[in-house]
Amino acid sequence: GKEFFENFLTKIKSDIKLKNIPIIVYSYSEFTIDETRWPALGVNMFLDHPDDYGTFVEAVKEAQLKEKDET
Repeated sequence: GKEFFENFLTKIKSDIKLKNIPIIVYSYSEFTIDETRWPALGVNMFLDHPDDYGTFVEAVKEAQLKEKDET
């Protein structure tokens, strides 16, 4: 559950190749109990609806641009 998710996010954030990928949490999932902690773990977007595909695509594009800037 929640502990696994936190460990998973910490691993992603510390991996140079993965650190810019968008981390998206569905707002009504069990992982949004403490939303104040997620930004520190790299969560950068909360979707209110899991079918909000456009927002997801924009986040991915933004992450790719950020990655290019850093190289």
